[in-house]
Amino acid sequence: DMGYDYIALGGMAPLQIGQIIRILDAVRGVVPDAVRLHLFGFMKSDHIERLLPYRVESFDTTSPMLRSFKDARRNYMGPRRWYTAVRVPSADENRVFKQDVLAGLRVQHELRDMEAKALAVLRRYADGAATLDETLAPVVTYGEAFKPQVPTGAYRETLADRAWESCPCRVCREVGIEVMIFRGSNRNKRRGFHNLWEFHRQLRAVRRECPVYSIGSRTDHAT
Repeated sequence: DMGYDYIALGGMAPLQIGQIIRILDAVRGVVPDAVRLHLFGFMKSDHIERLLPYRVESFDTTSPMLRSFKDARRNYMGPRRWYTAVRVPSADENRVFKQDVLAGLRVQHELRDMEAKALAVLRRYADGAATLDETLAPVVTYGEAFKPQVPTGAYRETLADRAWESCPCRVCREVGIEVMIFRGSNRNKRRGFHNLWEFHRQLRAVRRECPVYSIGSRTDHAT
């Protein structure tokens, strides 16, 4: 009644798709189709087609970027699944290591040696000069110096699938396996830019493939 033709709905980030659909049903019960909707915090590309009947015009999310360095397991977005980035923290810059060295709990040059071995073997693996088991051993050893519980199984899946090799985005093409190494801010955010690229690619695919959807008397098109 006040003349708005574009409104936004917040608080979507923690919700499941079923909850979001119930909200959209309630909103569309009082808001006509002529009013466009924007969703804050929506990142469910595999459910986008379910939004079309409600004329969801747009949505935004920081999740692809943030997961690259804040999520414990889902750091690299692939076409069909998420991968865990391989953590190789800096022996000189990592806060935990610095505290341990100052407290006399660790020796700096030993940490540097483990770090160098982990990075070197990962790069040899990318070049085909090291096996998967040869690669995991020093990576896990160094990881255990940083954190007792290393997700060895997740690392094995990440390295075995070699998803960075088949990704056509500029980040993966230019830096290769480095995109899968969880390390400094610049490196982690480059992985975040890959995630944004992959998410956008999936959105484009949905737009190409989605037909007209209808619920009851409501019909809408992908926009």
